[in-house]
Amino acid sequence: MAERKKIFGIGKHFVPKRAAAVLYAVMLTGSFGMSVFAAEAEEAVMEDDPYRLVDIYCSQSAKDALGDDQLQTLVDLIVTSIEPQAVNLLVESFPCFSDAAAKEELGREIGLYIYYGTGDQDGIEEHEDVAPGSYAYVLGADALEEDESVYKYLICMDAETLSTVDEMDHALLDMDDQTRIQVDTTFCHELFHAFMDDYNRVGMSGYTDFGSYMFSPDEMITVEEGDRLIEEVRFPNWFIEGLAGCVGNIYPADLQLFQEYHYDIDTQQYLDTCTEDQLRRMYVNMGYMEGTGTDLYDMEASSEDNTDGHVNGSTYVSGYMACLYLADLACRQAEGSGAVTFDQNGDIESISIEKLREGLSEILYRLHQGDTLDEVICEVSGGVYENTADFTKRFIKGVYNEETQDYDGDPDSLAFCTGYLNYMNRLDAMDPETHPVGSVLMDDFGSTQPTPLEKDTAASSDFYRIIEDNTMTTSTVSNEDLQDGGTSYSGRDSFETVVEMFKAADHAEE
Repeated sequence: MAERKKIFGIGKHFVPKRAAAVLYAVMLTGSFGMSVFAAEAEEAVMEDDPYRLVDIYCSQSAKDALGDDQLQTLVDLIVTSIEPQAVNLLVESFPCFSDAAAKEELGREIGLYIYYGTGDQDGIEEHEDVAPGSYAYVLGADALEEDESVYKYLICMDAETLSTVDEMDHALLDMDDQTRIQVDTTFCHELFHAFMDDYNRVGMSGYTDFGSYMFSPDEMITVEEGDRLIEEVRFPNWFIEGLAGCVGNIYPADLQLFQEYHYDIDTQQYLDTCTEDQLRRMYVNMGYMEGTGTDLYDMEASSEDNTDGHVNGSTYVSGYMACLYLADLACRQAEGSGAVTFDQNGDIESISIEKLREGLSEILYRLHQGDTLDEVICEVSGGVYENTADFTKRFIKGVYNEETQDYDGDPDSLAFCTGYLNYMNRLDAMDPETHPVGSVLMDDFGSTQPTPLEKDTAASSDFYRIIEDNTMTTSTVSNEDLQDGGTSYSGRDSFETVVEMFKAADHAEE
């Protein structure tokens, strides 16, 4: 049977530049490390050709701009310190990932490509189509190799974001602390995507069975139907980026976006304390009402209008708060009490990092076991939300009231987000020099520690080890036995069954 002529995109996850450069590493090994003998053997090879890894990982544009010595410093930092530290921290922080590591359900290897503004025009798609201005991002895509379905991924970095230019127009790797913080937290964020590419691949890719999809005949499912099916399998962007935001220092990184939630559209003033009515109206109207800019905060609206530059608020910040809220619901369901404690005035008194991690891990584990996101959201909410679309539609704003020509507000999620924003604002006001980070990788949710990684510590990991390859690397987690769930359909069902269910649902809506 001939291969179906369908175009499948490579997913790009990246964080835009917000500051300026990088630092460097030295000794020690991480919890999941390679042997000392392997490290010594690699060091011996490097003595013969000290720039061998620069030649492997770096584009010609990067070599021309920064030269071998500066790039070797950057490569050493990423390969022997930042990346493996971030991997180990994610494995150790989430029970579901620790379990996956023991069961070989996480990838062992990944490639690295470092460019400077532009990549090599060498006929390799991931080199030619890079994202300028990005500290780092992970590319991920299903592919066919000799008719076998595989998954591939690659870490990409723009070294120009880490550089300054002197008066002689020479590029210098700028190793200030602020950029090191950005690189550290970006790697935690991006590697979370890579973890999900393996652990929750169906929802990340949009395919319950990529091989069957690519070779399915038109009489089974047309290209147009297939495109719609992919959309109903793939996780919404707010969920993908919101989850990854939970492990990055999102609050200081997106501080301006968070501050916009305090905007009162009636008085056109920023409030120290959000109210539920003010937050609901802001969430619905920002990006639409005159004078409120173009960025959308409503997750439902952004799913319909994902124009570049219009969805950062909804995808990254609203999505982040939505994932925290779902984690809190998962804790309430599992333990009878949530991660968030309110005082008698209805203000958040404390947020448990441990419980949030457990709640997020439970959601990811259920998805890995084959439940769909629709089923998980319905279950953790006790049936309050019917499915993902219902949650996306009602989060914060609630249901539209025809009589009042306004939204009624979603009581529980609105109270949670109002409390969260006021809690973080109170913490932020304690010290004008620092900001709470809002990351579940820290020991305290209100921690102002700028990075969860150690500055001068080398490490290694048994998972997502950067190998000597600058192209898309095939995951060691096979596509063959995927059973995990996507948004509305699951890999636990055969492809034929998924198509039948999809067509039945499609006809029911007509």
